Amino acid sequence: MASSNGSGDFSSKMEEPEHPLLNFVVLRVLFDHASFEEFNNYRSVCKTWWDVSLRRWRKDSTVTFRDGPVELLTSVEKFMIFWKVSQLLPDQSYLDKYPFKKYCLRGWNIDMENDATFLFWKKLGATMSHLEMRGCKFDSLQDFRTILFGSVPKLEVLHYNLTVCSIPAVNQRSLGWNGELIARGINENLREFKYTIDKTLPTELAVSLEEFFCHMPNMKALVFNPVGDNYEAHRPWDLNTLLEAIQSIRASHNIRIQLQSLNLVEQRNFWLLQHHYNLLRTLRFPLTSLSLVHEGESTTQQVLFQQIIGLHCQTLRKIYLVRVDYTRDVFEHSPFKEQFDSLQELIIFGGCPSRSLEFLEFTPKLRRLLVVDNIYSDRELLDDAAPYLSINKEEIQNLRNKGRLHYDMREDLIGNTNFANLKTCPCLEEFVYKQGGLSCTPLQVRNLTKLMPNLKVVQIGLSSPGFKIACEGWKNLEVLLVGPWRIEVEHCGFSENITKLKHLRYFAMAWGIFWNCDDGYELCEQSIVEGLLKCQRLEKIWVVCSEKVITNKYIHA
Repeated sequence: MASSNGSGDFSSKMEEPEHPLLNFVVLRVLFDHASFEEFNNYRSVCKTWWDVSLRRWRKDSTVTFRDGPVELLTSVEKFMIFWKVSQLLPDQSYLDKYPFKKYCLRGWNIDMENDATFLFWKKLGATMSHLEMRGCKFDSLQDFRTILFGSVPKLEVLHYNLTVCSIPAVNQRSLGWNGELIARGINENLREFKYTIDKTLPTELAVSLEEFFCHMPNMKALVFNPVGDNYEAHRPWDLNTLLEAIQSIRASHNIRIQLQSLNLVEQRNFWLLQHHYNLLRTLRFPLTSLSLVHEGESTTQQVLFQQIIGLHCQTLRKIYLVRVDYTRDVFEHSPFKEQFDSLQELIIFGGCPSRSLEFLEFTPKLRRLLVVDNIYSDRELLDDAAPYLSINKEEIQNLRNKGRLHYDMREDLIGNTNFANLKTCPCLEEFVYKQGGLSCTPLQVRNLTKLMPNLKVVQIGLSSPGFKIACEGWKNLEVLLVGPWRIEVEHCGFSENITKLKHLRYFAMAWGIFWNCDDGYELCEQSIVEGLLKCQRLEKIWVVCSEKVITNKYIHA
């Protein structure tokens, strides 16, 4: 890189103070817009780049403490969200102008009379914005109040995960709250509370929900996650109790928690009840995001589902729906009864509750529609494509682990649609339709291109004629997943058609668990060289090629 006489020495130029690659503002812009892989490489360039990188590195990092602080105050495991594990320095330089803000405590026995524990919360509590307590145990009720109501004033996100208090459940009320607020303990910053409980634990929160919510008046997001196969509904810590506690503090303290996000997708044995609807109608949260499990095939469940989402039709921007394995029936007509003029995302796992796409008349501003009936077939492809789709990879894995999804939808969502009844959806940019082994007919593809003319991301099953229509009708496509793949490559003009997609960044062939790679359907050398490799913006492909193509060096390049 450098010349022998030093005239072209890059390192000498870097030492000049005015060099733009040492300019603090330039470097911050560079680091803020870099991918995670690029960012990790940039940090190793020089000490100046390392120092400037600390701002983002520590912002996106989670420090995990295991087993308590006594032996870990000088040697703390640091599990980076995106990077390698290393150690915090004993000189506590991590408390400088770029302190760590995200912490996870695992298996702690929290006793504030312990000097190391007291020192930990004194030094780090005021810097915390995110805190997960996983499998921890508070030694006393006073320790719980001291820490969560006094030591973490800047806390924004709290995940209370399978954490208990040593106080017997029967004594919580007698040692509990008299209705008075701890003024210094009111956290105005907390916006998200994720509550994970287990039936087998003797206690959960060390205080009543009313007391806890009173000290977190600005909470905007609630995630309720009861775990364990034996979890039963209608127990003291179910959804009813959460909503009743929020309702209670409105009456007693005039504290009106205004939830914007309610996530109930982790619930087991969860059936919508009339009482749920009554509470939500009374509370009237301005929900912008609602995540639900839809269980049961009864008409009552369908009506309650319609009523609950209808309560928030004016504010909802995202609906995330999981239909469990035995919920096979669909709504006779549309699952929507009101206009959802603000709805932008509709993500459904386990099969669409509608028989057709005609529910789109109720969602004029919808931008993303994902209907995935089976997350078990093509699972590697789905994981690979997730960064290009509105799908969270961790959520998919979580659903797989639970094994609860119904798959193999009975209804042909596209085939049942009367496109003449629908107006154009100009806002729709993403349409993922993953339904077993169904491929769209050429007429259906043409109707879809007219209904959704501005798509940038699409997954549908295509045959050879349908592929040509798709490439001609969706010129702005950036992501194309064809599944199932029923395209005869040599007879469909693959190279000619794929090069029409000037903005294509990701391309994939999805076969499904019942499809084999037949001769004539795999990509040949010409389709690679004269087709995909001519797409200048292409970043990644997932394809099935002939053996000859795979062994050629230009594919690896």
